Amino acid sequence: MTYIKKYIRFLASFGITENNFNDEKEKLTKKFHKPASDGDTLWALFNLVILKNTDIQILKSIYHLMALYLNEEGRDSFNENATAAKLELKFLKEHGAKKVEILVNSGCVQCQKNNGCIFDIDVALDKMPVPNAKCTYDLDGKGNSFCRCTYLPAVDI
Repeated sequence: MTYIKKYIRFLASFGITENNFNDEKEKLTKKFHKPASDGDTLWALFNLVILKNTDIQILKSIYHLMALYLNEEGRDSFNENATAAKLELKFLKEHGAKKVEILVNSGCVQCQKNNGCIFDIDVALDKMPVPNAKCTYDLDGKGNSFCRCTYLPAVDI
C-alpha cells in the first residue's frame, strides 16, 4: 500500500483524496462481489480523472502516472507511455509547433541514437518514435524498460 499512497498523493492535484480512494474501493468491492484490490481502485481513479478532463496536459500527466504505476508493478507500461507522448505532440501542435526534437534523458544506447533527431510534427504523430520500443532503460531496477525520452518543439534557426 505504501507506493499506492504515493499515487494517491499525486492524484490530489487532480482533486482525488484518500476518501475518494476509500469510496471507490467500496464501490468496486460491491461491483466485484469480493474485496477490491488497491491496484484496481487506483486504476479506477486514474480512469475517473481521464473521463472528467479534456485538458491535454492533464490527460498527459495521468497517462504518465499510469505508466509509472504499471512499471512499478512490474507490468508493461509502453501503451500508457505512448499515449502520454502522443498527447504531448498534440499539445505542441495545438500551440504552433511544426517540428519536434527528441530529447534523451540519460537513456539507453537505443534511445541515444534518436537524441537530437528532428521530425515534422505530423510525421512524429504518425511514426511515434517516442517512446522508443527498443528502449532498455530500467527506471527502478526491476528489469522493466521505461523510455524517458521526450519531445521538444524544434525551432528553425
